[in-house]
Amino acid sequence: YEKLGQSPKTRTRIPEALNPIKDGYCITRSEKQNPAITGSDGSDYNIVHSKWQITYQIDDPERFFKNVYVQDIKPGESYYDIITMSVTPLLESLADDAIVTAMVNYTIDEAIKSQDRIPKHVKRLLQEKLNKIKSGIKVVSIQLTDIIWPRQVNEAFWASIKVSQESQKAISQAKGYAESTINETAGPVALELLAALEDETVSKGTKELLWSQLAGAAQEKIARARAYRTKVVETARANAEYFQKLLPEYRKRPKLV
Repeated sequence: YEKLGQSPKTRTRIPEALNPIKDGYCITRSEKQNPAITGSDGSDYNIVHSKWQITYQIDDPERFFKNVYVQDIKPGESYYDIITMSVTPLLESLADDAIVTAMVNYTIDEAIKSQDRIPKHVKRLLQEKLNKIKSGIKVVSIQLTDIIWPRQVNEAFWASIKVSQESQKAISQAKGYAESTINETAGPVALELLAALEDETVSKGTKELLWSQLAGAAQEKIARARAYRTKVVETARANAEYFQKLLPEYRKRPKLV
């Protein structure tokens, strides 16, 4: 965690391990590590560095001056600057605690991607702490301006992101291929028909209607099957009629028929 108004220091050499005193950090919720990170010991994988911007206002001056220490103003000093200097350490301390408390509820992936939900969580916790000490300070907004994983696992983390992106791409391509194949085979109604066939509450009439709406290769096969069924039925009926007509003659002269 970097203090407000401070910029990260430029380092010419990346140390092998994280120095908590120099670097500052937040710990995220542990989860099963991505196989792409198995090349490192993974000890820094649940750690993130973050920068925050807090906007506040003195909402209750009476409570503020009663419960928040403000340095004495010397001649020539700005009252605004003195209040800011007095409030900043308090806000930094309470914000540090709120951020650390909030971050442990999220995985590192959620922390990096969910940059809208986490600030709301931190704002709520910070405001609760300010209210508890009756500070008279209202948190107007909190912004997560930057968040990054430790540089010690930078290579492994990018490898993890690449694996995740490739996995999502493969899944998307597979879904696209499946939908394309189903549409070519049976048309857009195919998935609805499959769901209906598995649902015992769907009426027979609805299922028949869906069957009739099939398209593509499935419709062609169904049409051929129905034509074949019609042909077989008609042939059987014609044979039955022929034998029905032949039966009286057979009974009269069985040896001749």
